Amino acid sequence: MKQKTTLMTLGLFLVFFSAAVLLASVTMLRGILRTQRERCLGEHYLIASSLLRDIRALNARGIEMSPYIDDLMLPYLYFSQDGLTDLLFYQEGQLIYSSSDRMAEIPFDLSAPPQGDRLTAVRDSRFLWVAGWLPEPYQDSVLAYRFDLRDELAGWRRTRNFLLVASTVFSALFTGCLYLLMSCLFRPMERVAVAAQSIAAGNFGERLPVAGRDELTELSRSFNQMAEEIQRQMASLQESARQKQQLIDNLSHEMRTPLTTIYGYAEYLQKAAISPEDRQSALGYILSECRRMQNMAGQLLELASLRGGDLEREPADAAALFDAVSGSARYKAIEKQVSVVFQRELETLTGDLEVLRLLLDNLIDNAIKACAPGEGRVLVRAFRDNGKDVLLVQDNGKGMTAEQLAHIREPFYRADKARSRRDGGAGLGLALCEQIVQAYQAEMSFSSQPGEGTTVRVAFERDPV
Repeated sequence: MKQKTTLMTLGLFLVFFSAAVLLASVTMLRGILRTQRERCLGEHYLIASSLLRDIRALNARGIEMSPYIDDLMLPYLYFSQDGLTDLLFYQEGQLIYSSSDRMAEIPFDLSAPPQGDRLTAVRDSRFLWVAGWLPEPYQDSVLAYRFDLRDELAGWRRTRNFLLVASTVFSALFTGCLYLLMSCLFRPMERVAVAAQSIAAGNFGERLPVAGRDELTELSRSFNQMAEEIQRQMASLQESARQKQQLIDNLSHEMRTPLTTIYGYAEYLQKAAISPEDRQSALGYILSECRRMQNMAGQLLELASLRGGDLEREPADAAALFDAVSGSARYKAIEKQVSVVFQRELETLTGDLEVLRLLLDNLIDNAIKACAPGEGRVLVRAFRDNGKDVLLVQDNGKGMTAEQLAHIREPFYRADKARSRRDGGAGLGLALCEQIVQAYQAEMSFSSQPGEGTTVRVAFERDPV
């Protein structure tokens, strides 16, 4: 682009500049010729007028002009002292007088004088000619004035050559300055091109310097904003791709165990001769693994449906929420011999009732699993704290270490892998809860100590009334 712009600008400049130099040279030449023509016409008129008076005086005394032509022209020789001017006199087409030995063919038809104006001027390659036909009865006589243009043309050529040399030098200087100017103007564009290539190659941290207030500065600022947006989008895509790949890898790993168990017991039922009790036990294991896979698939579908979606923020009845959650938690608590206590200090919560139920179900389910049979206690509270609606689930289970808490929100992560496999968990519950919390722009925090239990606190911002 820089070379193309430079060449086009230089081409236009040279065309117009050369045309200007040529026009100046032609105008100068025309001025020189016009000045000399006027001079020659004036001097010819002066000589012809005086010569005509002398010829008439001789004829009045009856003296023939031809023998005395040299004497008649003698007073006018001072016009030719510069060596450039010649006077010639023709009679009946024949040259009878010349002030010099320089001979040249006269560019006039002496036998056909012009009508009306009896004075004419013509220029050939070397001389400027002025010819005048004398009036009657001397119309066959012609006085010619010849001016040598060589010195004038030589001076014009010197001036023209000087202009050409000066224009060449000026054009060279202009070319250099134009190249430097274009380099300065296009340097920001070159930086933009290099930065764009760097971003295209994967270096999304590339930025342009921003200084000044011109259009190029605005371009650099817009480019940086575009690069930041691209970097943000690429980071988001990479993180999404990483999470999806991790989800697929973990899912493949999690599915392998129940499928292996189902396949093993199915093959055992097909090939072995077993008692009805063993057959019933094998079928129980198969059904248990099928339920585990079914729960895992359901949780994955819930997680996918919530990702990137907008959730309703209408007021939900807190009493209805606790009634629904307590009903589903009762059977798990009885089976595990764990007591679950509900304390409600709010009338409403901001959010969709079913989504909030899904959140509490998973938190309570994890709390029950963490408790020891016969000794466990789970507290579920809904209250107001610092202008926020808070859901709290607290248990007195085995608790977690700081390292476990750092990974507890990740899909398929299990703090106690042996217990989770035994209870049919896939490590998706808290990942689903985290997705719900993010959708509601809430805050979910964990506090836990090994052997002392775990407390989960979810705080929601209240919508303005």
